[in-house]
Amino acid sequence: YADIASFLGSQLGGLIVKDAVTNQVQARLDFVRQAIGVDPLKDLASVTLYGDAYGDKSGVAVVRGTFASDKVETFLKAAEGYEIVAYGNRNIHKWNDKIHNRPGYVSFASPGVAVVGGDVDKVKAGLDVLDGRKPCLGAASNLKADSIGAGFLAVSALKADSGGIGGQAHASVLQNANWMTLSAGETAG
Repeated sequence: YADIASFLGSQLGGLIVKDAVTNQVQARLDFVRQAIGVDPLKDLASVTLYGDAYGDKSGVAVVRGTFASDKVETFLKAAEGYEIVAYGNRNIHKWNDKIHNRPGYVSFASPGVAVVGGDVDKVKAGLDVLDGRKPCLGAASNLKADSIGAGFLAVSALKADSGGIGGQAHASVLQNANWMTLSAGETAG
C-alpha cells in the first residue's frame, strides 16, 4: 500500500519528485495528463498492490484517486485489441499492452477506484473483494491494515509454507518468517 498523497506531501516525497522529474519524465506526465486526464502527481491518492505469486500476471493494483473513468475509457477504446469483458454489472476493459506485450485489464469499482491487472480473473477477484462478495484480510489476519501503523508506505508479506527453508544465518530470519510488515513514514522534517 502506498499513500501517494501523503508521500508527495512529505519532505522526502518532495525531494524525490524534484530530483526524479526530468524533462523526459515531465513529457510522459504531460502525455498522461492530456491523454487520460490524470495528473499522477495530483490525482492519485493511493495504490494498493497485491498478488499471490511473483510475476507480471499475478498482481493487481487498486488505484484510488480523483480521475474521470470516462476519459480513461475513451483513451482505452482507441487502443489496439480493445474489447469489453462483461462481469456482473461491471465492464472490464481489455487492451493490448504493447509495453509488456500482453493484455491489460481495468475496471472501475466505484468513482475514483480502478482495479488494474494483467489477468482478467485477478481483476474479477479484486472486484469481488471490493464488492464484499469475497473475503478480504480480516481481524484474524497478521496482515490486517491496523497492524501496519501510520505512514505513507506499508508492505506486508505472508509465506504460506515456510517448512524446510534453511539459508545463510544472516538471512534465515527473513527466509523462515511466516509474515512480515514494514511501514515507512515521516514524523518530522
